[in-house]
Amino acid sequence: MTEARQICALCGRPLPQAEGTEALCPICGQCETSPASERPPWGLAAAFGLWMFFIFAISLLPALGVFFWAAARGYGPTDPEPLHSPEGTLVQVSMLFLAHLLTLVVGWAVVTQGARRPFLYTLGWRWHPRFRLRHVLLTVGGLYGLIFALSLFLPSRETAFDRLLQISPSVRIVIALLAVGTAPLVEELVYRGVLYPTLQMRLGRARAIVFVTLLFALVHYPQYSASTLILVAVTVLSFVITMIRAYTGQLLPCVVTHLAYNAIGAALILSGYALSE
Repeated sequence: MTEARQICALCGRPLPQAEGTEALCPICGQCETSPASERPPWGLAAAFGLWMFFIFAISLLPALGVFFWAAARGYGPTDPEPLHSPEGTLVQVSMLFLAHLLTLVVGWAVVTQGARRPFLYTLGWRWHPRFRLRHVLLTVGGLYGLIFALSLFLPSRETAFDRLLQISPSVRIVIALLAVGTAPLVEELVYRGVLYPTLQMRLGRARAIVFVTLLFALVHYPQYSASTLILVAVTVLSFVITMIRAYTGQLLPCVVTHLAYNAIGAALILSGYALSE
């Protein structure tokens, strides 16, 4: 029987055969044969540093954006009108694109270790043989079915996010674009791409799943704190996507699942359904 050649987990190329020596990938200079996404080259400090940068960016940049916009319009520093006007809100929401872009750049630096490793291969940018696109669609359909069932007995009141959607059609469009354009990739990079594998190595799979699930839900709490239904739905979504990451060892299925879930939500936002009580 012919011995199967090992494949480099970082670049996907066959490793050369070497007699009596450790085989090194001619492209990456590495000999790792287990998935790189399961053995991250970054440490816990870098993982939480990226998470903190992400939280800092999505919190500070919208405030800075509306501050400079208001100053250019001649508003005073204590004038509350820019914060609550449709134009000021649109500026704040639009600044999230910049926050996502900067997080992606910092995440790239963490994952590639300064361009020394391939970005997508290191994250795990592959499908799993038993989890592909059809499984994504079934998972997302099941999630929305569960949300509908929960809505029959869990209370749901107007949230801060609902009030944001009511400000103007332009705000709804920008939020929908964020939901499908940048949020799935950036949030999955931070939570399931960088944080999860680091925590799994140190805490074990079960604790890492619980930690990442709750951390993701906690960050969304201010937006949805008035609605038990939405809080439960976000927690379930986080748990399911983290389980997909743990099962497949890859980030691509997580990103696509998150994208498909958000795409339905974006369609509901644009249709006005999300505004109805």
